[in-house]
Amino acid sequence: MNITDALYRAAHNYEHGGIDALALRLGISASSLAHKVSPTYPGAHCSPGELAQICELTGDHSAVVALASRLGYVLIPVAQGNAPAEFSRELAATVREFGQLITETAGALADGRVTDTEQRRIEREGAQSIAAIQQLIALTAKKNQDAKPAAARGLRCA
Repeated sequence: MNITDALYRAAHNYEHGGIDALALRLGISASSLAHKVSPTYPGAHCSPGELAQICELTGDHSAVVALASRLGYVLIPVAQGNAPAEFSRELAATVREFGQLITETAGALADGRVTDTEQRRIEREGAQSIAAIQQLIALTAKKNQDAKPAAARGLRCA
């Protein structure tokens, strides 16, 4: 997806009054915002701060996802606000393990071949990544069960 197209869609689909209401929230005129997000008006652009504000106000993050994709990155949303520290730790561990897998794999492939030793390291990092993902899934499964009434969990009330 194109970054400007994503901004255009986010601004025009703003659910609280469209581009006019969004412009008001941003403190700029509707015509200025329309030009800044228009794919056919190359003379105006959103600043990085405006891009962030549009994403925050609309809840549509597709423009930053498009930017990351253009630069060869993938974004992973992390919990905001009152997420349990336990979840944040598990998520960080999962991302760290995945990063180690990617580092091993990229290093091994750098010369165009993979040795037996490199393959073993990749497999080990892959297994550790899978284990971290399973830990994260187990945490959410426990939270899911804990949120259910005792009768739904198969527990008896005394």
